[in-house]
Amino acid sequence: MKAFGVDTPPIAGLFPTDVPVVEVRDRRTDFIFVLSDNSLLHVEYQKTVNIEHLKRFMFYAARLALRDKGNRDIRTVVIYFGEIEKAPEELRRGCLNYNVTNVYMHSYDGDEQYARLKQKIEKDGRLEEDDFLRLIFLPLMKSKLTEAEMTMQAAQLAEAIPEEKGAFAQGVLLALGDRVLSAEDAKKLLEGLKMSRIARWLREEGREEGREEGRKEGWDKGREQTARAALRKGYPIDEIVDLTGFSKETILRLKKEVDQERLEGVPAMSR
Repeated sequence: MKAFGVDTPPIAGLFPTDVPVVEVRDRRTDFIFVLSDNSLLHVEYQKTVNIEHLKRFMFYAARLALRDKGNRDIRTVVIYFGEIEKAPEELRRGCLNYNVTNVYMHSYDGDEQYARLKQKIEKDGRLEEDDFLRLIFLPLMKSKLTEAEMTMQAAQLAEAIPEEKGAFAQGVLLALGDRVLSAEDAKKLLEGLKMSRIARWLREEGREEGREEGRKEGWDKGREQTARAALRKGYPIDEIVDLTGFSKETILRLKKEVDQERLEGVPAMSR
């Protein structure tokens, strides 16, 4: 958060993002982090401005407070992208008083940041932590390019970063693309990355010998989430097999579950 002018302690871990409610389905937030001071940071991404969003975020925070047995402080940061430069930060409803911190990606010049980061990477392939984060968020910044074009440029820059960190950046850009790009643009991004280091890294990581069982479970879950996201976007089965390393039979089974989710309106992994 400090990379974008929000003063919080460093992130120390992840917190589950599913927020169960007494309804037909679960509500799922974007991200919840555990910070080094043991407080919780709730992060949401928005491309539109609507007071209803604050009501929804307040609902998430209230459910999170009920669920958290540690009675920790909760802070919500909303990251706005696109052309948004102003959005409400407070919601008052009588006894309810809810505040968020807004970050406007439009205030960052993506073309200028891209040129600066490109120069640093070409020099020695290294980036400081703040610059690494700005690389990941390049597609959300103000630019003459479309979000799809900037995402591809950022992914190409990440190709020159030392192995594991560069693959991580590409993976985040791929996940971010699933949120901000059209199905057609996201497909182009996947096609551009599927033979790149991220695909190789995913396969190598999946085959690493001597990995602890807990890591294997996390790896398998990550692959499954990637496969489900790709299926929801309508990517071809063979491409998803190539990206994730799952068998065609496994992808077809997941496709049936995703199709059933659409019919029921309930994410299978959140049940």
